[in-house]
Amino acid sequence: MPGSVANSAAEQAQLARLTPEQQNTYARLATALEPDSVARLALGVLLAEGKLTGGPTNLDGRGLLDSLAFALTNPAASGVDQTA
Repeated sequence: MPGSVANSAAEQAQLARLTPEQQNTYARLATALEPDSVARLALGVLLAEGKLTGGPTNLDGRGLLDSLAFALTNPAASGVDQTA
């Protein structure tokens, strides 16, 4: 995993605990969020706190990491402003 993906030691430690598939998903999200430093920082905090891969799932059975990746790669419903 490139060093630029993880910004802190805590983030790096949590990243090492993810599966290779989860690491790739995280890297795609981190890259997509680079233009928005606050969103990128929030992603790192969620990872460091272990909230991206643990905890509850949505109705489709996706955890937070997979839900964010799904939102990144799939168009929003008609009428939803994705720039807001």
